[in-house]
Amino acid sequence: MKNQKLGLDRRDFVKASAAAAAAFTIVPGHVLGSQAPSNKLNIAAIGAGGKGNTNINRSSSQNLIAFTDVDDDRAAKTYQAFPNVPTFRDFRKMLDKHDKNIDAVLVSIPDHMHAYVAMDTAIANGLDILGYFDRNQAKKNPFTIAYCGFENDEGFKQIVKDAYVFPAVGSNEIRKKLFQKLIADGAAQMVLSHPSATISSSASIGKSTLINSNVSITSLVGIGNCCIINTGAIIEHECRIGDFSHIAPGAVLAGSVTIGKNCFIGAGALLKQGISIADGVIVGAGAVVLKDITEKGTWVGNPAKLLFDYER
Repeated sequence: MKNQKLGLDRRDFVKASAAAAAAFTIVPGHVLGSQAPSNKLNIAAIGAGGKGNTNINRSSSQNLIAFTDVDDDRAAKTYQAFPNVPTFRDFRKMLDKHDKNIDAVLVSIPDHMHAYVAMDTAIANGLDILGYFDRNQAKKNPFTIAYCGFENDEGFKQIVKDAYVFPAVGSNEIRKKLFQKLIADGAAQMVLSHPSATISSSASIGKSTLINSNVSITSLVGIGNCCIINTGAIIEHECRIGDFSHIAPGAVLAGSVTIGKNCFIGAGALLKQGISIADGVIVGAGAVVLKDITEKGTWVGNPAKLLFDYER
């Protein structure tokens, strides 16, 4: 397979990975400048505990060459299962040492940073933020807003009945559950769109969808409920995006692309005009999708191919 550049260098990869921290992101090796010596991919992982462990196990048929996690205790299960794989606490050091040999990177880091993006977008629209709900009070609160408790608390319905509530979580499944609870509790729904986004007047956008800065949405696009269209994404004419899907920073959907429900399209991915993506598909960062994807799973590379499915 030829090593083809997509205009995304290593610095861009680090920025995109940090911004696309939803569930996980897979970055093809041509981003980092390597070329696969065989049919197997050389895979590194950023985040080895929790969801990272699951993603690594699903990729164990490939060549696992390096792991990074800031919490050795949380990552211990993974480290014990793969004792010959080098480990790091700083992903930058891992990339410095192994970048020439890496074909793909599994990025399994938290979703909660989307709350900051949503708050920034709300502030840019001149909206007043009354507070936030979470299981626990945040240790880091750069916007200094009030903590209102957990959404399962008895007083939640009373608090939200006269206010808009926005589910600012990157994980599609968690966001879906929050959205359904908000509907059941009678909370008001809204579209949250950054002022710098360009949205055609003929586009249709569902409830509780977040449109981040510098997004371009052109004519006759249809976007479902509770989606995230992340920074700088381009959604061209007549595209359709299903409920609870996430389009990561810099992704490009050429005209008439159909994305199913609960999909994740990684940072910088390119989807050819007219193709369809089935429900629940994950497309890795930088992937180039040239034909329909009808099988649920994780697809990476140029052209995109199946890395693993969900039956393993």
